[in-house]
This record gives sequence, C-alpha cells and structure tokens, in this order.
Amino acid sequence: SYNASADQCQNSRYLSVDIASGRCKCPARTFWNGTFCLNQRFTGDTCQANDWCRNDLSISCVSSTCLVIPTTTTTTSTTTLVATCTTLITFDDIPGQSSTSGIIPNGYKNLNWTNADYINASTTPIGSGYRTALGSQAFLMYNANGFNFTISSANGTRFSFDSFLYNSAWYDFLSFDFSTRRAGQVTSGNIFTAARTYRSRVYCNFCTNVDTLVFNIKNGSMTTNQTQNGTQLILANLCISFGR
Repeated sequence: SYNASADQCQNSRYLSVDIASGRCKCPARTFWNGTFCLNQRFTGDTCQANDWCRNDLSISCVSSTCLVIPTTTTTTSTTTLVATCTTLITFDDIPGQSSTSGIIPNGYKNLNWTNADYINASTTPIGSGYRTALGSQAFLMYNANGFNFTISSANGTRFSFDSFLYNSAWYDFLSFDFSTRRAGQVTSGNIFTAARTYRSRVYCNFCTNVDTLVFNIKNGSMTTNQTQNGTQLILANLCISFGR
C-alpha cells in the first residue's frame, strides 16, 4: 500500500520504491488520490494539495485550483527589471496629474484602471509604507480605499506580465491574492505578503498572453502605531510587454 515499506510495493502496478525514503510512493509526475496513482494535473484543474499539480512546471495548488505561481523576491532597488519588460509604468507621467494624489484614468499606458489611484509619496507621513516605496519616481500606485483593484487591457490587446514592486502602506504585513487572467480565466496566481518597512518584487517569465491583472486584498497585522490603519497596497515600477 501507499507509504508502506519497500518490500510491500514490489508487485504493485501503481507504486514504486522511493529511494530517499525507502517507502512505496507514486512514480514521478503522478500523485496518490487515496486509491490510485493518477497523472498530476495542469493549470485550471482542481486539486487538494500541491502534489496533485505539475510542480515541475511551477504549477501549485491555490484555492483548490492548479495555477502557475509567479515568483517573489525582496528588493531595495528601484531599477531592477526583467529583460522582457517593454512598457515600464512609473506613474510619473499620468495626463493631468495632480501634485498630490488622484484617480488613474482609463487609457493610461493603454490600460484600464479599476479602483486604482496615484499618490505623491513625498506628501505622505514619515514612517508610512509610502516613504519606504519612495525611490527615483515621485508617484506611486495604490488602492485609496483599501479595496480590491484590477488593471486590464484598454483595447483588448493582450500582454505579458513581467514584474512589479510592492509594499504595504500601513499594516506591518498585508496579504493579498494576485492573479493574471485571460478572457476571464485565471492563468496564474498566488498569495503574497506585503511589508511596510521593505519592498518586494513579483516577477514572472511565463505569464504571457493575458489581458487582466487582479489584486484581492485579504488581511494583515499591525504591531506598531501608525496614523492610519487601512489596507492600502502600494505598487511601483509595473512592467508589462504588449503583444506577448
């Protein structure tokens, strides 16, 4: 049976001996469903655990669905970009931009922006995450009301998602769900945690041919006193590449 000692799986049509553990395990690219070893699943298929999905293809089980997982790293640089980035969005050149804050208009950078605002980081309180995110650019993107937000193609042209920098405005740690979508279908996604005192970067070399980026704010924790306690998420240096 599954996970039994090696001498008990020699005659099984499904199980083989795992050299590292000396136990009966499913062969590579398969998983144990409680009865049989089945082929691991692909993007969009249902799942109950990570080993149900093709993890060799960077696919993991997220919210009971096999999804491609973008990668995240911690960074202090404001110029670290991936080579595929052809459209760098800094939020410093928004038409009719106020000197303080405002709504990002649809059509900016050929994208539509839902519940997305910009803010001049130099006008924000010392100690807030806006100051952490302040780099060579003056303006940052954020969800002013702390709610979910989306970024989508304005004219239907698909693009690849390459990378963005992110951190939390007020919470010490703020979790959010980020996904890429094509025609309403999720193509990749994962849950990330944004910190207030340092920035991180999400990047993906295979998130191509998408039309929408979705950010769902989840929850957070705060252990230090701040002037506000909203669930604002900050983005900077968003990189995409149209036509990929």
